[in-house]
Amino acid sequence: MESKPISSTQILGAKLLREIETEETTLEELLTTLRTHHPSSIAISKTGNPTLNTLIHTHGSKTLSICGRSLPLVYNLIITLMSAPYEGQHTLVVVDLDSRFSPSHLLPSLELEDLKHIYVFRPTKSNLAATLSSLDLYMLNSEHASKGREWKGTFVLGGSPGAGGIGKGPEEMLLVGTGWRGWLRGECEEVAGFGVGVSGEEAWAEREQRWDVVAGKGWRGVAEEGVIEFI
Repeated sequence: MESKPISSTQILGAKLLREIETEETTLEELLTTLRTHHPSSIAISKTGNPTLNTLIHTHGSKTLSICGRSLPLVYNLIITLMSAPYEGQHTLVVVDLDSRFSPSHLLPSLELEDLKHIYVFRPTKSNLAATLSSLDLYMLNSEHASKGREWKGTFVLGGSPGAGGIGKGPEEMLLVGTGWRGWLRGECEEVAGFGVGVSGEEAWAEREQRWDVVAGKGWRGVAEEGVIEFI
């Protein structure tokens, strides 16, 4: 019985799944495969933050890869891209591989109406390749609430990070990856330690004030090329 020929899509999907299952393979390599498959979509991404744009350019990367405490920076970027002066203009995709992304953290900075234009996918390893390859069709050709808006970015959360264009999205589309090998490290701004001679009892008595100080601190992204402060 003559076997059916294997399509290029099946070959690409099998290759991606083999890479995902290999411990040493990074998401950067996965996204490189996708960029090779759709080379026309690659451009230095616009984040809505001129300082971050400059940092990306200085780094010499078309990608934004975040390690460390990445989620606060991810939430900040999403809020920036969905708020004024971009309000009502953008739609975003979040591919959440580790199920840690929570849209509730975008409130009250964004309205519930804004959340309708943030599409969250939680694929498994077995259907990740199919999910990524179908984003073009869904976002650009399907009838959904965000049709007519600009597909501004795709966030791939989990695993080793990497970023760049994906599919045939707009030239200015941003893709952010998070994991442990990013070139931009997310961290909380430092809080000064207790003074010399402060006892455990005194530190415990000041715990609420201390927490207020910590809660009032912002977040920052640290790279070899510089530091960017986030609120």
